[in-house]
Amino acid sequence: SPLDFLISQISLLKVGLSALQNWSRFSSSRMECLETVGKNLVELVDRDEIEATDIIPCLEGNFADSLLRSLFLEQPSLSRFVGDVHEKKISEFKELDRRIITLNRFRIAQELHQNRPSLSSTASPRSELGVLKSEFSRKRGHMPIRKLLSICGGIIQTIKPCFMMSPLSIAQYLDPYSVKNLRFDYVIFDEASQVKPEDALGALLRARCAVIMGDTRQLPPTSFFDILIDVESDDYDLAVLADMESILHLCKRSFPSKMLRWHYRSRHESLIAVSNQEFYDNHLLIYPSPSQDSEELGLKLVHLPETVYDRGKTATNRVEAKAVIKAVFGHYKQYGDGKSLGVGTFNVRQQQAILEELELQLKLNPSMEKYFKSNQEEHFFVKNLETIQGDERDVIMVSVGYGFDSEGNLSHNFGPVNQDGGERRLNVLLTRAREKCLIFSNFRGRDLQLSSNAPFGLRALKEFLDYAEKKTLRQQGRVQTTADDAFEEAIYEFLTEHGYEIHRRVGCAGFRVDLAVVDPGYPGRYLLGIACDGPMYQTSRVARDRDRLRQQILKGLGWQFYSLWSTDWYRNRAEVQKRLLALIEKLLGEERPDKVIPPVEEVEIVSPVEEGERELSSNVEKIADDKHYDIPPVENTIYDEELETSSPMEETDDITQLIEETDDISKLIGKPAEIISTAEGSEDIPKEIVASPSETSEVKKEAKDEVSDYMVCEDTGVPVSGEFHSQPVGDIARAAMKVVEMEGPIHYNEVVKRIRTYWGLSRAGRRVQEVMKEAISLGLMDGQIIQKGDFLYYKDAPVVVRRRTGNPPAKMDLISPEEIAAAVRIILESQYATQVDELVREVSRL
Repeated sequence: SPLDFLISQISLLKVGLSALQNWSRFSSSRMECLETVGKNLVELVDRDEIEATDIIPCLEGNFADSLLRSLFLEQPSLSRFVGDVHEKKISEFKELDRRIITLNRFRIAQELHQNRPSLSSTASPRSELGVLKSEFSRKRGHMPIRKLLSICGGIIQTIKPCFMMSPLSIAQYLDPYSVKNLRFDYVIFDEASQVKPEDALGALLRARCAVIMGDTRQLPPTSFFDILIDVESDDYDLAVLADMESILHLCKRSFPSKMLRWHYRSRHESLIAVSNQEFYDNHLLIYPSPSQDSEELGLKLVHLPETVYDRGKTATNRVEAKAVIKAVFGHYKQYGDGKSLGVGTFNVRQQQAILEELELQLKLNPSMEKYFKSNQEEHFFVKNLETIQGDERDVIMVSVGYGFDSEGNLSHNFGPVNQDGGERRLNVLLTRAREKCLIFSNFRGRDLQLSSNAPFGLRALKEFLDYAEKKTLRQQGRVQTTADDAFEEAIYEFLTEHGYEIHRRVGCAGFRVDLAVVDPGYPGRYLLGIACDGPMYQTSRVARDRDRLRQQILKGLGWQFYSLWSTDWYRNRAEVQKRLLALIEKLLGEERPDKVIPPVEEVEIVSPVEEGERELSSNVEKIADDKHYDIPPVENTIYDEELETSSPMEETDDITQLIEETDDISKLIGKPAEIISTAEGSEDIPKEIVASPSETSEVKKEAKDEVSDYMVCEDTGVPVSGEFHSQPVGDIARAAMKVVEMEGPIHYNEVVKRIRTYWGLSRAGRRVQEVMKEAISLGLMDGQIIQKGDFLYYKDAPVVVRRRTGNPPAKMDLISPEEIAAAVRIILESQYATQVDELVREVSRL
């Protein structure tokens, strides 16, 4: 009845009286939402078509969608973005980037080739070129390298501008007191952590700029193995000398430094993971391998509990040495020369024990000797932790040697690893492998019970052994996810829904593959790596790193790689998902080998440098075999008087005086040059004039090829009529200007001689001289003629060297200083440094 209905309603109101406030707030909010874009959502709620738990996600999704639409309108680059088009642009960029690098190599090689002197041109015997050609022609009795560089350093540096020398070689071959004290633009030190400051000083003083490269976490200068010591003796700790300071440590305190983070030697992250954690604070950028559990890659522990360390006696582990050599022979039987191999030890005695065992096994297996020859590029070696720095091999086997003794005791004395800086030696020893590192030991990491104040080297060794056995780092933490990972999360959920096993953020440090599809046929290997344009992609602001080098390295490690773009996923999700599934199915259908170790990509580039070196080699051989270049030794050179007088220029003394009296040779030749005088106490080295490197022409020519015959002006273009002194001064001026135009720079007296000869006069009397003076003055006023001292020059005409064969006579007084300077420049460009007396002679021969 109506009364009952009313009673029930009142009861309901009474029961829900506490919710009245919430209902009021809901009604108020509902009315506000009906006036906004949320009207459609309110209608869904009214019709009870949406769950309460879905209201907030639905609102957030719609709000995000509206923001994206607004952003697409504001950013045309986003609205026009198409993944396929962008991938094409990336491919074009990769190709252009590679081409630019290759072209830069060609460009540098071309510049060096153009600046190289011509070895086929003639040269005075005591010039740099002449001395060098003399050395080429000798069969024996060559000049010492130090002396040759002292005399011919300039031309040698032009031919080979880059010297690769050790600090000892610099001190041995580059004489700092010679007149040719070579200077360089840059000196670059590699492995500078092993160079003492006093050894580096000589190289630093010879360069304007220095680049010091090295690793302060690796071996410093040391004399640990200068003297063989008994590692078990009481004075062992005293015998181990403290690490010395290197030039790298010294410079790092005073100059700006930068860490090179990319690590690309190791083809499996486990080979560098411990060092990255223990020594580099996880700052290295390490690229993961697609094969996580491969027996062919990574850091492995070979536990040999049956072996014994002979403590207190031979200080070796002979059985472990036998096991190492057995593994070495097994390696070569499996791979042959396909993979390089090296062995490292913790001390000299274990190194010697392994070498003795190797010698014994080679006698028993002579067919294996071919793998141990030292003439291979990466030959087999056995080295200790003090001498292995700088070496790397595909596979490294490390023999610890130390361990449990015959009584079952494990001493914590591990030789140099216990000392200050021992962790550096350990870091070097255990990071020499490119593909696989095997650690042979009769104890595990958990057997080392270390206190909190144990040496850093021992703690690092324990971490290495633990990781080699368990593949778990002590400080390895979970990768934190952020809101920016929503795109990756969507891909992850999509692929897992289709039955694929997906691993996220694959890698150990620095760089991680966003998503990796596990190969169902080989669970320890990844079938496909997926890169998203999320946080990892955005970590690099450089296109070369982001879009080329990262993928190049990952593909070199064996990854199949695929890029997904969030814009495509948002706008065309169904098509992108379809392509992704098709690619995975295609890879699953392809035949895959059981063991995958991709070869390292090696790009061979044939550059002009090789062509230039072949040409230089052929020229050297030609000079050595050609009897035409029978040049006597420098020390015994004697000049024949007939040779000296064979030049058409007879007044060479005047040239000598001009050169020697000129305080600034750059004023004489018009461009920078350097006068190198004899060093005190070095009287056997004569005074020389050296052309500046900038003076070398792009293409070296024979000096005489740059000299033309002197052309005399025989027709001035002015008609001859009547007496000379009655001719209009303007005609005489035009005739003089024609002579200067054709023969300039020319001596004033030679101009007078040409004009009087043209008019048929035998001499120039007073009246002729007055007319000529007035005519020349008129030419000077006209601006077409310029006068410098006694010489006349035609405006803007270049100064060239001309060969005088009698008319006009080859007299120094009649040759301008500029033409002499040009001749000096030609000789210096072809012969480089030349002694003054020979420079005079060579100039006169032009």
